[in-house]
Amino acid sequence: MTRRTLSFFLVLGFATVTLSACGSGSVEVEDRGVEAACGLCQFEMEGRSDCYWAIRIEGKEFMVRGDVLPTDDEHDAHDDE
Repeated sequence: MTRRTLSFFLVLGFATVTLSACGSGSVEVEDRGVEAACGLCQFEMEGRSDCYWAIRIEGKEFMVRGDVLPTDDEHDAHDDE
């Protein structure tokens, strides 16, 4: 089964984002291209039973937390593309 996920570049300017990786502390991401989609439905991540934003960097998935996450109207985390 092929799975396509919404890919986009996080343009952070001078800001950095700290992402929580399940069980491995945090990762700082600065001006990097990542895949972003629903962690449960698209990336099939374990540990939660509800939908949430996640990103994939170099083959590793991370749950995204923060106050400025896209809404489904802006970017659908479950989109086939």
